[in-house]
Amino acid sequence: SAFKKHCENLDISEYAIRRIECIPSESLCIGMYSKLNRYNNIVSKFESKSLNDFRDGFWLSTTTRFFMIEGLMYKYHLENVFHLENDNLTYISFDDIHKYLKKYYSVPINKLCMVSDSAHRVIASIMYIPNAKCISELTDHIFNTMSKSNRFMNDMELLGSFPTDCYV
Repeated sequence: SAFKKHCENLDISEYAIRRIECIPSESLCIGMYSKLNRYNNIVSKFESKSLNDFRDGFWLSTTTRFFMIEGLMYKYHLENVFHLENDNLTYISFDDIHKYLKKYYSVPINKLCMVSDSAHRVIASIMYIPNAKCISELTDHIFNTMSKSNRFMNDMELLGSFPTDCYV
């Protein structure tokens, strides 16, 4: 992909100065790759020229990212993770957002927090992921939903079909 070619040509020292670590997806946990490969096999029945050609497989990548986040969280034992799409800005710190979420729900947060813009669609513009178990439940749902589907569903539809008792 164009992004992969761009990354191969990056001067990593520029990122090191900014304290950004590049982690190759190949280094993530094997279990994530098994699940991702099963998902890709299912999605392949829906693949079309337009699906692959639109922005270099954009709609495929938007869902794949959740499997990558799952692998990252398991490998590094991460908790309290925020996922932010690159066309969003935050005007307060993530610590403050986390404090607000804890206060608003007045309990430890053990569910995904996502932005829903309708009854059947969720936008992944900003997500709070408390632990790897929660993102794993989401990727299991994505896999199971696509296994039963007779059409391709984008990430917003898949997130919107996630049971509401699993997220707030």
